[in-house]
Amino acid sequence: MGRRGPALARPGGRGAARGAVRARARRSPRRGAARPGGLRPPGRVLRVRGGCGRLAARAAPRKRRAAGAGGAGLPAALPARGAGAAGRAGPARRGARGGTVSHFAALGELAAARHVPLSVLFEVTYRCNLACRHCYLPEGPADRPRPPGGELTLEEIDRILGELADAGTFTVTFTGGEVFLRRDFLEIVAAARRRELCVVVFTTGTVMTAAHAERLAALRPFAVEASVYSRRPEVHDAVTGVPGSHRRTLEALRRLRAAGVRVVIKSPLMTLNAGEYHGLIALAEELGADWGFDPVLIPRRDGDRTPLAFALSAAQVGTLARDPVLGRLFPGGATGAGSGCGDEGLCAAGRSTCRIDPYGDVFACLVSTHPVGNLRAQRFAELWQGAPYLHRLRGLRRRDLRLDPARPAAGAYRCSALAEQEDGDLLGPFRRGEALAEAVRRARAGAGEADACTA
Repeated sequence: MGRRGPALARPGGRGAARGAVRARARRSPRRGAARPGGLRPPGRVLRVRGGCGRLAARAAPRKRRAAGAGGAGLPAALPARGAGAAGRAGPARRGARGGTVSHFAALGELAAARHVPLSVLFEVTYRCNLACRHCYLPEGPADRPRPPGGELTLEEIDRILGELADAGTFTVTFTGGEVFLRRDFLEIVAAARRRELCVVVFTTGTVMTAAHAERLAALRPFAVEASVYSRRPEVHDAVTGVPGSHRRTLEALRRLRAAGVRVVIKSPLMTLNAGEYHGLIALAEELGADWGFDPVLIPRRDGDRTPLAFALSAAQVGTLARDPVLGRLFPGGATGAGSGCGDEGLCAAGRSTCRIDPYGDVFACLVSTHPVGNLRAQRFAELWQGAPYLHRLRGLRRRDLRLDPARPAAGAYRCSALAEQEDGDLLGPFRRGEALAEAVRRARAGAGEADACTA
């Protein structure tokens, strides 16, 4: 949803790059989910097909069969599976029974190397009924750009989804704003499922009716994710600015769980709710939901840094990294500037993922503010293959970063888009990330942990 929850810890994606932490409750919310199968190198087109959890990379024909009852797939973000409040959660990229995330990480690396848009974030509206204090969208509707054509129509979105499927996209994450403020949102999900796209939905849940929940469950999304900022209604509602929003969100999540939908409770960790995470984990356990946290807030897309006023200090993040539940889920801290990873590409932005806004503009990632083209004027394949900005991102390597070897690197907390927005240089240091990474490193001093790469 537009009210930002944590980025997911996806292989090579923004969640992994900025330190999102994630775990799964003990109870499995989806019965009968298969584990991923083997991978083999693709031919001309990377395609992932089959029932929920069965992954296969192969050269696939352009014709796509209709999605059946078991047509859901795995998303581009897979959680670590842990014991939640019991404190036995594993590392952030470790999958249930060991293999889930490692298989998808391999697929993500292959997609990035071949420039296949494996995972796409699709913002279907910027309209929202909440007023979350940390939101990265501009503050009011009057401040948000409204192109003459308005939001993409259902027909336009349907066409774009077909183009994404042809390009090899596996997961589409629908977000906003509040997605259910579009009356045709469930038709959008149905269009994605007809093309065998794995669907993840971000929603506040506050306008989701029982009928919405029933229809959405019938479409078999991989997961529905909602930001919950506290177990306590008064804390949550103070963040959203809307009394009663906590109650309505939890009502929606309970309806979805009763219908067999996998639910993820997620929250940024910030000054407004930093002490609430144990209660949120317990709430997720009670619902049979997964949970995730992110310690990094981002500025608004218009450059307003108001959300950063609620960001945790490096010292506060270091304290969380020592927590017996959360600590093992934080990516490793900072290390020196000279590792052997110079030939590696940067993050997945523009390589295996992108963002589409409600008006058809395409961006390299959630954070990037550089539009690379518009899908009302170009087909997705033409834009994805031909946009100069995307070609520039794909050509960058870690050795191209302009970092100070005398300073600790940001490691898993570095984001090039944030480095550009906050520090003025896409290839320069991300100072806030450096401070967070160093705090985590100090919290783990003596544990013998280190990052393989430092940038």
